[in-house]
Amino acid sequence: MNRIQRGKQFGSYGRQGHGERRGYSARGLVSVSGNDCRRILAAGLGFGLLIAGPLAGVDLRVGTGTGCTYPTIAAAVAAAVANGTTNDKLLIRTGTSHTISAPITLNLNVAGTVEIIGGYANCTDALPTLANSGLSAPSSAAFTVQNPGAGSRTFTLRNVDLFAGAGAGRLLDVSGRVLVNIDRTLLSNGSATDGANLRMTGPNVVLLLLNGARIYTGDATGNGGGLHCSGGGSVGLIDGAIDNNHAGGSGGGAYLDGCYLDVYSGGGAVACPSADNRGVTCNTAGAGPGTGSGGGVYATNGSVVQFLGSSSGPASLTQNSADSGGGLYLTGAASEAEFRDAEIVDNLGGAGGGGVAADNGAQLRILGYLANCSHPSGCSRVVDNTTASIVGETSPGGGVWVSGGADANIRRTTFRGNGVPVVDEGSALAVEGAGSTAIFEGNVVYGQVNHPIYVASGGNLTAAFVTAWGNGSGATFTGVSSSISVYSSLTLDSQTFLSSFVTLAGDCIITRSLVGFPEPPDPLGSFEVVASEAVVLVSPATGSPRLRSDSPAIDYCDTFHYTPIDNDIDGEVRGFDIAAIPNSPYGPYDLGADEWKPLFLGDFEPGSCAQWSSNTGGC
Repeated sequence: MNRIQRGKQFGSYGRQGHGERRGYSARGLVSVSGNDCRRILAAGLGFGLLIAGPLAGVDLRVGTGTGCTYPTIAAAVAAAVANGTTNDKLLIRTGTSHTISAPITLNLNVAGTVEIIGGYANCTDALPTLANSGLSAPSSAAFTVQNPGAGSRTFTLRNVDLFAGAGAGRLLDVSGRVLVNIDRTLLSNGSATDGANLRMTGPNVVLLLLNGARIYTGDATGNGGGLHCSGGGSVGLIDGAIDNNHAGGSGGGAYLDGCYLDVYSGGGAVACPSADNRGVTCNTAGAGPGTGSGGGVYATNGSVVQFLGSSSGPASLTQNSADSGGGLYLTGAASEAEFRDAEIVDNLGGAGGGGVAADNGAQLRILGYLANCSHPSGCSRVVDNTTASIVGETSPGGGVWVSGGADANIRRTTFRGNGVPVVDEGSALAVEGAGSTAIFEGNVVYGQVNHPIYVASGGNLTAAFVTAWGNGSGATFTGVSSSISVYSSLTLDSQTFLSSFVTLAGDCIITRSLVGFPEPPDPLGSFEVVASEAVVLVSPATGSPRLRSDSPAIDYCDTFHYTPIDNDIDGEVRGFDIAAIPNSPYGPYDLGADEWKPLFLGDFEPGSCAQWSSNTGGC
């Protein structure tokens, strides 16, 4: 290997980046940096404990047979409105045909809290014991739920399958001060212009999807195939799915206009269709090329979207498709999205942003909060997303597309297998347009189909502590008329830079080639050339960023140009100083996503104990 001393900064541009927004101030909500910050459960509507057992009240038993008091749901709802009690439970017998023959309008200000609970074998049973009760809605709609009063009300669907028949309309329309619990319930096959299965309007509507609940196979001619939210409402996908919906316009799964969406659900195999999906999956937007954005979610006008995974499983945005933003299309200066320990997998955005598109000043964060992001499932993952060739359009950003002055902060995330049809449009990430910026720290970039990172037309990228190798078409960073800064990174593709009229800055880079590095060099910097990634990484063929114990990347750099925001991909603190290894040329900070610590190092890693030292206890 050859060590070449070059400029501490080989261009005039060396921006470290912008600050990170840690909370959503629009409502004084809790910080997104805490543990499992279920903001949606504290939406400030005065509902108290939102996820609770059935409330005490009058039991209205629906069906035919002994103990059944109402033959139809409509008759039981009418009784709930008329009886003057605060709480009513409609207990639905399974096996009886339940048809909502005409739209039911329910005023909760008069009726109080209403629960519709299925799964009862007989009308005399105290508890549900069977599968969900089937409800069909062949009419123009099913339920219109309103609460014009000042008091809080709850509407619950539990253990029911509510299907729209051929030619039916929207299944659920909610406005006013209402908490809607969709619990172990299926809403399916609705149709409308906007919000085919469910529409919620106004700042005081809260929707919770619980215990495998699904918003499924809705079809909107306009926006919001699964659900449409406007005016500041909140949606919490706690356990279940918004899946297999379609919108002719935007927001195949969900369309958010100034609303809030928290997704905690995901993980496991995804199939389209499947009864076992979790998260936002298998939704499509657009009647044809160029007609729809946000296959999974479209968020605008100050909407806030969070995909919040945990050690038990990621939150999923998977197998959605649209013209732009296959998984998510985020737009507007007040709109924000955060993916924390989440997976953005196998989405298709034809014209750009296969996984996520952030546009028009929006704020995007993709972060890893788990202790160890180097395990196979990672913390946050952007994997196997693609764009496609569409006549007259470019198709940038197979994984993530940042444009129109949007701002991205992506840390401790694994990018793998993303692709674009044109080699230099950013298989993993594209940053385009004046004012568009991205901080890209501590990420693993492995096995993209083409050049992984593309910056153009005035965009700005600061990358640090990145490990990139095994990506197609040669160069890690490509750029046109833009600014790229790279620090403390391992760029082990066959070439680091392929650029035209790009302002480049950087230091502390181990690379396979100096082709494309600007001249003349400043003798104070350090860039090292190695023959292959195998000199640096323990097992590059497996996609692991772990450093060899004798890697030249160990104890290499300082924080002269870039101070890390986060720990490394394993959750370890940056700058761990190994006494037996000189801090050369600058300091104790290791390059790339992995900060090497010689704890529990055994002969299973290098294959022998030849690389051990006194620092690790000897051989």
